[in-house]
Amino acid sequence: MNLLKPAVLSLQSGFEFFDGLASFNSSGTGYSAIDAHGSGLFEPVRADRGFGFHWDTQGCVPFIILANWYKTTFYQPIAPFWLHFHKFSTAGRRVHISVYREHKMTRLKRIMLLSTGGTIASVPGTEGRAIAGALPGEELLARTGLNGRMEVKVESLFQKGSNAIGPSEWSQLAMRCEQLVTSEEVDGIVVTHGTDTLEDTAYYLQSVLDTSRVAIVVTGSQRTPHAPGSDAYVNLRHAIELAACDRARNLGVLVMFNQSVFSASFVRKTSSFQLHGFDAPGLGPLGTFDEGTFHLLQRPSLLPALANPPTLPRVDILPAYGGADAAMAQAILESGPAGVVIDGLGRGQVPPDWVPLLRKAVDAGIVVVVCSSTLHGATYQSYEYPGTLHDLENNGAIGVSHLSARKARIRLALLIAAGDTTVSSIRAAFGWRLPH
Repeated sequence: MNLLKPAVLSLQSGFEFFDGLASFNSSGTGYSAIDAHGSGLFEPVRADRGFGFHWDTQGCVPFIILANWYKTTFYQPIAPFWLHFHKFSTAGRRVHISVYREHKMTRLKRIMLLSTGGTIASVPGTEGRAIAGALPGEELLARTGLNGRMEVKVESLFQKGSNAIGPSEWSQLAMRCEQLVTSEEVDGIVVTHGTDTLEDTAYYLQSVLDTSRVAIVVTGSQRTPHAPGSDAYVNLRHAIELAACDRARNLGVLVMFNQSVFSASFVRKTSSFQLHGFDAPGLGPLGTFDEGTFHLLQRPSLLPALANPPTLPRVDILPAYGGADAAMAQAILESGPAGVVIDGLGRGQVPPDWVPLLRKAVDAGIVVVVCSSTLHGATYQSYEYPGTLHDLENNGAIGVSHLSARKARIRLALLIAAGDTTVSSIRAAFGWRLPH
């Protein structure tokens, strides 16, 4: 059903709100409408799309169009409404108003909040420390100050510290997100999560979910909800507002933290306690979130989507460092992993005496990929002495770039679960591309 958009108009400068109504500024370029409860009933439109007005007077003579309506949603019958025109005159000068065009009423944005626990859902313990994951998502939502501006529903999938979240929970969470996306009943999904493994969960979701139709945002907090200066409620509020933003779709899974918006591919936890706890080293955020507006500054490259399996094979991380003994590498390689990610030095190097062990592992069917332990930069065959990436790739390993070892491990596990572990398939799955 079409409705004339109700509003309160004012020629006086500024953007002023009345009880449940809205106003133009003096230039007539901005318009927004809210209902009497403060809910966002209409999406913003420009004045030149819906209203026209003119006046035959000098200076600012106020005029008002009063409107009233019952609170309604997209699914309910449109309630009766009335318009009352009231014109002011000053010294015989009249103001003339014309309402030109009708618009369809838009519904509230629908957001699903999936709570998984973590610091953001902590309550005080009996000995002065926090118990992570004990606060229900409904209580968190009640403190965000959104006050019905969106239709937000809450599901508590699991209430855990993030150190207890792994492949089983990742698969379950991804499956629920996929159900919500295909249902077409939500416009955005927000996942609250503990910060210690937030980047792991966000990257798993990134690897298996399509965000072209529904934005998916992961957030958490560095301070508990009951701590002075907590970032729990503001991060959650911003995440919900971001998930409702059309511009947040088709960027992959996003991480919202301290007003910064990151790609799940590149975000890392960079502080154990500061409020700005996450960053994308060398790349920075995709944008910022300020006063309800998502400022998108750069679009991320993405990797091809993979299937979400019910279980993941074991893939281990083998860290290289100065003086790393080959016995440690041998112990990991002979303990039965399906794959190994080498967190290599610099461009992707390891101690020279590791190379024969890795060659043996590859011959035994273990998939070995090599990434860089640096915070930024690609692996590359820059050198040709023993233990370099050139040496490793000649012995069956595969160099990958721009992912941390933790994220490369997740991606490799998904590939092995899919059963396609040829060198060409793995290289293709780690090949970056820009979003459409």
